[in-house]
Amino acid sequence: MLPEMLRELRTSFPQIELSVRVASANAAIDILQRGNADIAFWEGAAPKGNFHKIFLGRYTLCAVCAPGFGLSGQTLTLDQLCGYPLLLRERGSAIRDTLDNTLALANLKAEPAWESVNSFALIKAAEAGLGITILPEKLLSDSLNSEKLCLIHLDKVKLENQMLALFHKDRYITKPFQIFLDRLENESLKNNACKMQEPVL
Repeated sequence: MLPEMLRELRTSFPQIELSVRVASANAAIDILQRGNADIAFWEGAAPKGNFHKIFLGRYTLCAVCAPGFGLSGQTLTLDQLCGYPLLLRERGSAIRDTLDNTLALANLKAEPAWESVNSFALIKAAEAGLGITILPEKLLSDSLNSEKLCLIHLDKVKLENQMLALFHKDRYITKPFQIFLDRLENESLKNNACKMQEPVL
């Protein structure tokens, strides 16, 4: 979504200077709080702070392993999950925070066999049968469709992250920034409308 929005903004305001930095969730919010960014795109539970929040959607996290790992289609409790080699994103990432917070509620803690900032590396490690990885469903779709990975069901647990745009409530709103915010709000309304139209099974 962001590249197209920034392209449109630059077309409307060719003199504007735009820069983007991709960072972990914790680093992103720190950059925003220090005033080194106008807006941050955040995944996970909304952070505390004097921020306006625009809801952009949500995504599901899935536990997967290689077909030969022996858990295809099985249901695991969180306790059982922690007994297997885990291939996880780094601490401070939105994906890892969601998993760690869920485990903490059950008095459990993940001790990953692999820890990486690179989701693709974790997918490849899981495809090689080295353990279970937990990543966004969209990132796993190619591997699932080609049957290089298979789903593991987590008992009575749904891992999900929301996506938000955050900016300071006291930030001065320039005309280009207001146009950018309006576009984000439109995306939010569109996503919420699509969500409401999903059939209830």
